Amino acid sequence: MLTVDYETGWGERARLAICSDRYAGGGALALLALDATDPGDEEEYLDLWCSLTVNLPGDPVASAWCADAGHVVLDANDVPRALVDALERAGVVEPSGRSARSGFCSYPLATVPPRAFARLRGYEETVRELAPLTVVLEWEDGDGGGAEEWGRAPRGEVLDALVASASAEADALAAGGCEWAAVRVGSGGVEDVDCETGETVHVAGGR
Repeated sequence: MLTVDYETGWGERARLAICSDRYAGGGALALLALDATDPGDEEEYLDLWCSLTVNLPGDPVASAWCADAGHVVLDANDVPRALVDALERAGVVEPSGRSARSGFCSYPLATVPPRAFARLRGYEETVRELAPLTVVLEWEDGDGGGAEEWGRAPRGEVLDALVASASAEADALAAGGCEWAAVRVGSGGVEDVDCETGETVHVAGGR
């Protein structure tokens, strides 16, 4: 997976996830940027930020360039220069020094280097990897027990920390008299994790 940190023209920091697709006309490689800034923003998180490339199948220069793996035409007409610079600094694209023209616009020809190309994922896989997961703590205490949402985060250090703290609480509940306590991780709310999507990652048995 590829991510790029970018400062917008209005001074806000954005984290973008770069994913790949193919244009229906001509089959050239397309690069999309998804908003991966704030997992807690349910309205905008993983929405399409912008398309980083443009498709010019009717232009012989662009068509010949995009016939090679990892070659793209950057949409310098709509993508801010600061974002293109961020992509270059992150090693996502390398400018070729050449360009193709369409109408009044000139579009840079660029390459996705092999190391970055190997990390590119499609849209669905990128969204699946970055989607927040819910950590649920469940317990049975003789009175029916219960379950509560411990927190939500994408895969990574924050999610690992949530699982660790929930597991410690499960151990404390079991040591304090509960019959058992468990930690489950999945997508959706508590009921979804409990009944459909959850994977049990820790179980503590009572004394």
